[in-house]
Amino acid sequence: MKLKKPLPLIISGVLTVVLIGGGVWLYRANHSATPSSNYITNLVREGNIKETVNATGTVNATSLYQLSANGGKVTEVDVKVGDQVKAGQVLAKLDPTQAQQQVSQAQANLTQAQLKLTQLQGPPSQVNLISAENSVAKAEANAAGAENSLSVLQSYKNSSVLAAAIAKIQSTASQGSTSQLNTLQDYEANPANLDTAIAQATNTYNGTENDLKLAKAQLAQVNAGANSSDLQLAENQVSQAKLSLTQANTTLANTTLTAPADGIITAVNTQAAGTSASSGSQNSGSSDVSNNSSLITLMGNTDTMQVVVPVNQVDIAKIKTGLSVDLTLDAYPNQNFSGTVTQVNPTGDTQNGVTTFGVTISAPNSNNLMKPGMSANVSIIIEQKGNVLTVPSSAVHTNGSEKTVSLAPSSNSGTPIVQTVQIGLDDGKNAEVIQGLKAGDRVIVGIKTQQTAKTQSTSLMGGNLGGNNAARGSFGGFGSAAGGNGSGNESRSNRSGN
Repeated sequence: MKLKKPLPLIISGVLTVVLIGGGVWLYRANHSATPSSNYITNLVREGNIKETVNATGTVNATSLYQLSANGGKVTEVDVKVGDQVKAGQVLAKLDPTQAQQQVSQAQANLTQAQLKLTQLQGPPSQVNLISAENSVAKAEANAAGAENSLSVLQSYKNSSVLAAAIAKIQSTASQGSTSQLNTLQDYEANPANLDTAIAQATNTYNGTENDLKLAKAQLAQVNAGANSSDLQLAENQVSQAKLSLTQANTTLANTTLTAPADGIITAVNTQAAGTSASSGSQNSGSSDVSNNSSLITLMGNTDTMQVVVPVNQVDIAKIKTGLSVDLTLDAYPNQNFSGTVTQVNPTGDTQNGVTTFGVTISAPNSNNLMKPGMSANVSIIIEQKGNVLTVPSSAVHTNGSEKTVSLAPSSNSGTPIVQTVQIGLDDGKNAEVIQGLKAGDRVIVGIKTQQTAKTQSTSLMGGNLGGNNAARGSFGGFGSAAGGNGSGNESRSNRSGN
C-alpha cells in the first residue's frame, strides 16, 4: 500500500521549484542583455544649480563689551550673570577719592596756565611798566656818573689841570679831602697809576652803558607785550592742561560703571566690595575679545549674530560682501538659517602651510535660537540658477577646451555616442547645459562591474526585482559613482536645490 503525501508538502515543493526557476530565468535574462544594459546612465533634465563655498565656524554676538574701571577699589556691584540691563544702567561703583583729587589738581593747573596766557595777551601791567621805567632811569644815572668820572680822570692827563686840582684841594683844606689829595698827588708823581685809573673808569662806563641798553630793551618789551613764541608756549600749556582735566574727569566718571548698551551680563569678575579693579575699558564689535582683567562682560543685542569662518585662499577670490549664506547649526540639524557676508579679511592667516582668510557672516536671530559658542556650518552661495537644463557633473569629460558627454545607445547593438556640449555653472554634482543636449537625453555616467553583477544576482535571487541599487563602476574615464534607480538603468546624483 502506497502512502499518500500530505497536500501541504506537495504545494510547498511546487512553489519552491517555481521560485527557483523564476529566479534562474531572471538571472539569465539579465546576463544575456545587450551591452547597453551594462551602462550606468542618467537623464538630462531641468533642475536647480547652486555653487557654494562651505566652511564651519562658531556663532558669536555682534557686540561684546569688556568693561573695566580706572583703578580704585570696588565699593558696589549691582548686577549678576544673566541679568538683562538697559543702556546707562549703573552696574558697579568704585571709590572716587583718588579720581576727585586728580580732577582738583588738573583744574588748578588749568587755571594757572590760563592766567599766564591772559597776562601775555593783554597790555602790560602798571607795576611791570613802572618797574621797567625805574630801571631805565637808574641805568641812565649810573651811565652819566661813570661818564663824568672818566672825563675828569682823562683831564688829569694835562699836568696843568692836575696841578690846579691839587692846588684847589690844598686851598680848601676841607675835612675828608686828604684822601683825594693823596690820590691826585700820586697821579702827579706816578702817571702810570693815572693810566690805570682811566682804564678802570672806562670799563665801568662801558658796563653802565650796557646796563642802560638792557633796561631800555626790557622797557620796550613791556610796552610791546609778549612775543609770538611766548604766546604759542602759553597756549600749548593751556591746551595740555585742558586735556589733563578731561582725562581726570573721565577717570572720575568711570568710577561709576554703566551699561554702554542694552544687553545681558555674561561675566562678573569682581563681586566683593574693596577689591581692586583693573584700569582701562574696552568695547569690541566682535565676540572674540578676551580680557581676563575686565570687571564686567556685557553681551549686546542678540537680534543679529555673526559667524567668522576660515576660507581657503583657493576660494577667497569668489567671496565678496553681500553674498547670501545658508547656515545650519549642530544644535538644530533640521532647521535652516540664512545670513549675509559682511566682511572679508584683507590679510590671510597661514598655519601648517595652509592660508585662509576670515570671512564674517551676519545672520538674523529673531527667534533667538542662536547662542554664542554654537557650531555653525555655512554655505556661501557664489551663484545659483533655477529651472535650467542639467546633466550630472560625472557625465561631463574635458579634453583641453572641449567638453563632451557619452549618450547611451538607442539600440541593443548600438554604441555610445560622444556629444560635444557647452557647460555653464557647475556645482560639483550637476552642470548647467547651455548647448548640445536636450531634456530626456540619457547620458552614461559609468559601467557596471563584475562586482555589480554579483550584487544584482544576489538581489534577484533574494526576490528584489527592482533592479540593481547603487551600482558603481567607470566608463571612458568616469571616476564618479552613481546609484541605480528602480529600473536598473538610471542613476541619480544629489543636486543642490532639487
